[in-house]
Amino acid sequence: TRLIADQCDHILTTVDDLAPDVAAEQIRSTLILSEWYLRKVDRRRNDGTRHLKRRHRRLRAEEQERQLQGAMESKFGRKLTGRLERLVLVLICLVLGLMAVEFAIPLAEETIFWFAIIDAAACVVFLAEFGIKLALVKGRGRWFIRHFFVDFVPSIPFGLMTAGMANSGDVVRAG
Repeated sequence: TRLIADQCDHILTTVDDLAPDVAAEQIRSTLILSEWYLRKVDRRRNDGTRHLKRRHRRLRAEEQERQLQGAMESKFGRKLTGRLERLVLVLICLVLGLMAVEFAIPLAEETIFWFAIIDAAACVVFLAEFGIKLALVKGRGRWFIRHFFVDFVPSIPFGLMTAGMANSGDVVRAG
């Protein structure tokens, strides 16, 4: 059991430098091996088995992410997909910075208004990215459940929806 779990860990660390389709294929091969092992060999159901099942679920999730990355690159091209990912990263940093400033410094109403506009614009980009990925991914239900709290909920412009209630949207988004 430990050998198969180590193989799963090894694949997870080595596929980062591979093209999405090649990475997904290597992950699929390891998934087949671990599925076979769990079904045919390991029937003890001990800690090693639970560890392997966790690695197996992690591999399935990673395979789905790699397939989604490949689908995005084939649909939009590698360059545009990379730009979208960088834009999302920059917007996340921007929104976190705005939240930090808003919590740390008393601001004029006009400044708060512009912060809300910037936040809403960033949320539009986040929701668009989420929608694009949801449309392209295979196994939408599993992907949606895995990304609901991490990607979808933070994308909702709570600050704009709760404009009359001071900072309530930021508290929800910050967790």
